[in-house]
Amino acid sequence: MAATSNIVTDQNPRDQEKPFRLLDLPAEIWSKIGKLAIDNTTTLTASNIKCLKPQYHGRSSYDRSAAIQPAITRTCRALRYELLHYYYRTTIAIHTKDGEDALELDAIGDWLRSIGAVNRRCVSGVTVSVEYDDASALKGLRGQLRGEEFKGVEFKMVKVRSHVVDGDGYAWDKYKFVFL
Repeated sequence: MAATSNIVTDQNPRDQEKPFRLLDLPAEIWSKIGKLAIDNTTTLTASNIKCLKPQYHGRSSYDRSAAIQPAITRTCRALRYELLHYYYRTTIAIHTKDGEDALELDAIGDWLRSIGAVNRRCVSGVTVSVEYDDASALKGLRGQLRGEEFKGVEFKMVKVRSHVVDGDGYAWDKYKFVFL
């Protein structure tokens, strides 16, 4: 009669399993999961960016860590490549009015420089309002932006709406930034 032996080990079979890796899933699934995570992040506004201004944190200039990127884009290169452009296309809603807050424009310019030219080209949610049909105000704003505020940031401004009246009865032209 043949003897059978039952070998008992100290290890639990679950301990021998490999850990689950997101990137082991098909690309369509991990991409969808990443996009859902980004869709659930807070929209980036001018106020958020202004609060990141280096002087509030004892730094002399922005660094890439201040670029505010979702954690999922910092997990690995594949997710970063796939999701960062989606993030910049979908979750940026920066709006300011000409003459409203110079520090805000300066902070936006610093942030735009910190994210780099490639990411900047994906940003589509930056707008500014200028007094309705005021050519000198528009010229002044363009000059201001081409100076220190947006130094090194290539862009053009495209009028998207004209004669928008705010709650105080002022009329504005709205321009969208297209980053080159």
